[in-house]
Parts: sequence; C-alpha cells; structure tokens
Amino acid sequence: MANKNYTWLMLVAILGYIIGVIACVTVIGLIIGIPMIIGANRYAYWAKMSDEALQNEAQSMFGWTIFFCIFAFPFGLVALIPYLNLDADKIDTVENVKYTVSKKDPMQEKIDKIEKLAALKEKGLIDEDDFKVAKAKILSE
Repeated sequence: MANKNYTWLMLVAILGYIIGVIACVTVIGLIIGIPMIIGANRYAYWAKMSDEALQNEAQSMFGWTIFFCIFAFPFGLVALIPYLNLDADKIDTVENVKYTVSKKDPMQEKIDKIEKLAALKEKGLIDEDDFKVAKAKILSE
C-alpha cells in the first residue's frame, strides 16, 4: 500500500472506470464518459503515490472531486473522502512544522548570524570595525 488513502483512491478509480464506460455507450454520454475515465485514471495514479507526494496533488484532486460530485453525484461523495483525509494530513503537517521551527535554539541562531557576518568580512563587504559592532549587537540580543 503506497499511502493511507490507497483503498479509497482505488475504489474511486474502479467506480470511475465503470461509470465512464457505461456513459460511453451512447454518443452523448461520451462527453461525460471520457473525462470520467481520465479522472479514474488519475485516482489510480494517486493511489500509488506516497502520502508526501499526494499532498502536492491536493488541488488537482479537489478539481476531480468536484467533477465527480457534479456529474455522478452519489459517486462524487465517495471521491470526497480521500480529499478530506488529505486535508486533515495537511493541517497536522503545518502544525508539526510550526512546532519544530519554534523550538530552534536561540544560541544557534546567534552563531549562524555571526558566521554570516564573518563570511561578509572575508569577502571584503564589511570591515573589521563593522564586524565587531554587528557581532556585539547580536550577542547582546
């Protein structure tokens, strides 16, 4: 299993293929049937992706979910489930990133700033006096 939404994504893909093929029986049905098969193919492709890669496809998945909700209403609700699961994953990821960033060591930040100043001094962009003043300011923060 490639990701935690694998089962839902494959279910949407299989139902999409079935509905798409049935719709293609009539000439007018081709207008909806062919995009339905294309959308089903996308869901089968997403089922094989990792959770991290799937996050990047959220906008595309939302578009296909809306398509399925409009043109195959009850089926579209099933297509909504993996998207909603994906959205919950995004919220968790953003919270984890905020927590990780907020735990950065203040002393390490000062060291990083001083190293950047030293690099500027080595390149000749600032002189020794400017370096000392900036370093004292950073250390006093």
